[in-house]
Amino acid sequence: MMKEKRISSRTTFMMKYVDPAVFIGFMVWFLLAGGCDNPDHVHPPSSRLLFVMSPLLLIAGFMILNDAITVKTVSMVDGGLLVSGAFRSEVIPLDSIVSASQRRWHKDRRVKLTLKSPCLGKKKIYFMPSTLARLEAEGRLSFWQRFKWHPHPIVDELNQMVKEAGETEEEELG
Repeated sequence: MMKEKRISSRTTFMMKYVDPAVFIGFMVWFLLAGGCDNPDHVHPPSSRLLFVMSPLLLIAGFMILNDAITVKTVSMVDGGLLVSGAFRSEVIPLDSIVSASQRRWHKDRRVKLTLKSPCLGKKKIYFMPSTLARLEAEGRLSFWQRFKWHPHPIVDELNQMVKEAGETEEEELG
């Protein structure tokens, strides 16, 4: 029996819960402090800044919340991946995964798992892979994988496991 091996980053909690809360707190403070008059009843010079920054802050807040909502915690278990959302977890068999991919040029480098059937209500699961420093300490990182244009090693591992699971399923059916 294989023990649970976490493949998502340990900073997932920060990205999912702490970052949005801090940003929302900053946004509320900025909107309230920028809209206040000073004691001399003269409009503060930040009123124009407030007018320009409010929509930008709302757009940035929406983007941060969207990223926070979609990110999941993923671990390898026997025969599949354990995907944990905010309130529930579900095991995805490897043969129900279509592919694993990663946005190469994007800063956050989330891994996307495309599924055959929905898991936790979604056909696409996103997670932040573990840091490259951890893989380097384990000796599982080549020289070229340190650069941003190469996919994270877990993408290749997942695609290989999915391919092997699909071949095993075809042998059982054939």
